[in-house]
Amino acid sequence: MEKRKGKNGGTLTPAQSGYNPNPAGKPKGALHSTTRLRRLLGAVQRVENFSTGKTEQFTTLELMDAAQIKKALKGDTAAYREILDRFEGRPITKIEQSGNLELNQPETKSNFDISKLTTDEKRTLLALMRKAQS
Repeated sequence: MEKRKGKNGGTLTPAQSGYNPNPAGKPKGALHSTTRLRRLLGAVQRVENFSTGKTEQFTTLELMDAAQIKKALKGDTAAYREILDRFEGRPITKIEQSGNLELNQPETKSNFDISKLTTDEKRTLLALMRKAQS
């Protein structure tokens, strides 16, 4: 059988004709993993509410949220940060660069003549260039 060169330096062997490593495939009626997870996370249980002490109905997902809140209340800063990130959104992290950044790109010639642009087109182009730099 002929072998071909693979992406990472290895070799690829084509599948033999008529051979299927999974002949049965996914059984009919088998639930997709997402469907199973949604069902399990939506399952309702009666448990004591940790903040009020009353027995209430909670979904599994709500119980997982409550467990995260309990950890944060006990001083787990990672749990607290996760709650804030999900509630208020993760803060934007800016990366500042100092020094010159040189890109080694080959020079390209363009037949583009900027003098033929209208004033509005020049303004739009300038705005796009400023946006690309920021």
